[in-house]
Amino acid sequence: MGKLQVPLELALDQYPDKYCSEFIQTTPSCNAVSYRYLQVGKKSFWLRYTGHDNWMSNHAEKVDVEYLCTNDDKFKFTVDSPVFAIDFIPGRVLYAVDFNTTPGLQGTGIPLKDSHEIYDLVEEWYRERPLSAPHKEEVNA
Repeated sequence: MGKLQVPLELALDQYPDKYCSEFIQTTPSCNAVSYRYLQVGKKSFWLRYTGHDNWMSNHAEKVDVEYLCTNDDKFKFTVDSPVFAIDFIPGRVLYAVDFNTTPGLQGTGIPLKDSHEIYDLVEEWYRERPLSAPHKEEVNA
């Protein structure tokens, strides 16, 4: 939210104290493409977002979301959250550009039956999660 795409000279002149990053064009057209790794419990999926007529793939007026595949166990992230997403943009490699612990699931096309299955996956993640060591104050109490 609130991101602007501006040339470097303008950014340095008008926004000298703001954080900025390099813009990487993902398609030869004015469309934008990004890929999302989405994890729900132990299940994970790959999605492709295409934003039409906008430099941001998931904030255009028209966004196509395609479910690509269920992730296999060869590519896993260790994140202490039962639900999260990492967005990537293609370049010479996939660049991770965003991390989100509250990604929307509606409209993604992921093969989960309903909210009950999502609940069960999250509950299973918490049940199988290793308990952290108690704090010193808890041990002495």
